[in-house]
Amino acid sequence: MVKVACSTLHSMIVVIVLVVVVVVLLVVVVVIVLLVVVMIVVVVVVVVVVVVVVVVVVVVVVVTAASAAFVVTSEKVVIVAKKKQLIITDIHSSNK
Repeated sequence: MVKVACSTLHSMIVVIVLVVVVVVLLVVVVVIVLLVVVMIVVVVVVVVVVVVVVVVVVVVVVVTAASAAFVVTSEKVVIVAKKKQLIITDIHSSNK
């Protein structure tokens, strides 16, 4: 009778230890999966931030270059218009 009780107690301890080991392994697996998910999210966020920064820089450079080109072009137009006005003024003054 004692032998059977010891055997039953021993098998129960083995089952409890196995259950504890399985639970610990499941917790470890869940933690690893969560870490991987967090790392993926961090990588995605970093990539999105880098893309947004690059797009903003490109837009700023393009807008700056376009506005500078427009200013230069408009200054040339003003200079050409002034030269034409002087030529027209000279023609009118020489006709009188």
